Amino acid sequence: MKYIAKKDTWFEEGTEVTPIEYDHKDPFPIGIFEGWRICENPIRELHALGERYRDQEDCNIDEFNIIDEDESQ
Repeated sequence: MKYIAKKDTWFEEGTEVTPIEYDHKDPFPIGIFEGWRICENPIRELHALGERYRDQEDCNIDEFNIIDEDESQ
């Protein structure tokens, strides 16, 4: 499975994120994901405004477009 960040969510839109802790069969679709983020608040994020950096966050699965690689073949 591939998890692609949607617009206006935690991670950079269109980038693939990696599930760190996520069971796709869990009835509560929340997990920890890692991916690229663009800094929007330097004081809170401790990065330069507009800087692209790797980050981890608890996210709801609705924040991603999910591509099932088994079905696409």
